[in-house]
Amino acid sequence: MDSLRILSTDTTLKDLTVWAINSTADLVQIASKVLGAGIDMQEGKTDASIAALKDAIAMEDKLNYNEPPDWFFSVRHHLGAVLLKAGKYKEAEDVYNQDLRTGRKMAGH
Repeated sequence: MDSLRILSTDTTLKDLTVWAINSTADLVQIASKVLGAGIDMQEGKTDASIAALKDAIAMEDKLNYNEPPDWFFSVRHHLGAVLLKAGKYKEAEDVYNQDLRTGRKMAGH
């Protein structure tokens, strides 16, 4: 986590892009949020985990479309899993359905 935290503050990553589409700084921020959410969940901090994943989803949604996606595994899958573990089944269902809608929209369907 410390290495990722250091990377997340490296301003030079804004100039490094994936095929000139998305900055690596954005991808590192998403990774940092997802990792932090996983750690929070292991420590029993479910609310903090959910908040971090929602922040990561907001970042992921701002990424420019690329095929394959620059952030390959949808953060909504992580959030859905956390919500299921927390017994928030309706919220998890909503998150998974939103992921399906978002995926179709990005694919142009």
